[in-house]
Amino acid sequence: MWTRDGSGAKRAGVGTPLRRGVWGVLLAAVALAAHGAGATPIVGVEDLRTLTTNVGNSLQGQFDSENASPATPFQAWSATANASVPSKNANASQTSSVGADTLSGQGSASGSASSPLGGASAGSSYRVRFSVDTPFDFTLTGVLTGSPFVMGGGGSGNASARLIAPDASYVFDLVTPFSLSGTPTLALSQSGLLAAGTYELLIAASASAGAGLTGGGGYGSGAFNFTFSVVAVPEPGVALLLGLGVLGLAAKRRS
Repeated sequence: MWTRDGSGAKRAGVGTPLRRGVWGVLLAAVALAAHGAGATPIVGVEDLRTLTTNVGNSLQGQFDSENASPATPFQAWSATANASVPSKNANASQTSSVGADTLSGQGSASGSASSPLGGASAGSSYRVRFSVDTPFDFTLTGVLTGSPFVMGGGGSGNASARLIAPDASYVFDLVTPFSLSGTPTLALSQSGLLAAGTYELLIAASASAGAGLTGGGGYGSGAFNFTFSVVAVPEPGVALLLGLGVLGLAAKRRS
């Protein structure tokens, strides 16, 4: 504030340096809190995304397999894998990405067999280990799809979603339900608060198929589509400073 001395000249009030110091601290608090809130929580540790396919006619000695994995870890990836012999086929695909605050992907696996003595299997696995150095909120959305168990010849397929915590416990562990008919489906809607540490996210689809000695074909399939998002949580002290800064700025505007 300003006052006038005996000559009428203005001079700075005693409280001015203190007020300036308070505003400086509050503004610094706001900047610090904003920096903490904008921190990047996900740091890639290990990229284990894979596609696998295997088929075989054991009596004829016919076998085929094809696998795939990202050429560059943690980069956007899109690939397919296919294996085939007479009367047996396996297919797998995945399109996925690893971002600073979002892990996402879609994948599928299928296998079919129309002759006995052999089988087909396939898998599409989104498996990424990552670390966070600050607590964060997470949300998981999407859908897992499987196929019914095939009686007679034989076949099955499912999809699963699992997040493993630093102490090896499961934050969540989900799988499509077992079914003898229809299309087993599970909607993903998970959220929570995770502490700092190293986690492993595994979203996978798998399928297998075989044919019985008396005939009858088998078929199985699985698929997933998901988005795993995280938002860093400011440290309590930083959050307090942010609140003080906002209140202080509001008071200044009213004065």
